[in-house]
Amino acid sequence: MDPHISQTRRQQRPLRSYAWLPRAAMVACLTAAFPLASCEKSPGTPGSPVAVTATWPDGTVLAVGGEPISGAEVDRYVEMVHVIEPHLVKQDHRRKALANVVLPIAVGRALVPKVDRDAAFREAQRLLSEARETGTLPEGAVEAQYLTGTWKEIGMTIWNEAQSTAPDSFTAVIETPGAWTFAKVLATNAVPGEPFGPLTQVTVQRYDVYYYDREGMRNLIEDGLKELPFEVIDPEWEAVIPPLYLYPRTKKP
Repeated sequence: MDPHISQTRRQQRPLRSYAWLPRAAMVACLTAAFPLASCEKSPGTPGSPVAVTATWPDGTVLAVGGEPISGAEVDRYVEMVHVIEPHLVKQDHRRKALANVVLPIAVGRALVPKVDRDAAFREAQRLLSEARETGTLPEGAVEAQYLTGTWKEIGMTIWNEAQSTAPDSFTAVIETPGAWTFAKVLATNAVPGEPFGPLTQVTVQRYDVYYYDREGMRNLIEDGLKELPFEVIDPEWEAVIPPLYLYPRTKKP
């Protein structure tokens, strides 16, 4: 997981416990958070929900809390994981990309209203456009983090973007857990023209435009990783999901 969101605690609560959702100010009807359930009533059986079949976007392989995850979204980070841990096979690369990068992002998407996420995206795009045009962010914009280090220190997502971004240039806007993020790559110790290695260091100015309260995002994602149900849409991807999430452990009494 991106270092700006702490790792998930290992103890797990029952998979189908939704008691925490009202605290997160989600929805009264499970349909809004989990599209596989419906609030429609069955004729002749008042109060009984009718199950409906979900329609997933093309390329969806997994879902968490009703939020689709595509194979392309996971595979975007497979090469990065291969650079960091070249001894692993592709399935392991996918599993690490899913657990450390994609799942926290997907949980944020599942739990935060789309209107807030879209507004943050537009703001991040506006800031990036102005930064590229003027070389500086407008007054009152989000404060930059100056970070130096490997993927561990600057975050997997930004480190991955830095591999294809020339020094003194900006990355594109990408999604990170609970935010839209871009960065200016200031320097790298990589030899020009040669690929990154697991110890390649990069210095960046990182800008995060959060679509949920920054401090609350960490807890929201941690709870979501423990509570939201996982669904396998493409059976070939079942082996990619870490067993911790597919078969969570309950707390001992």
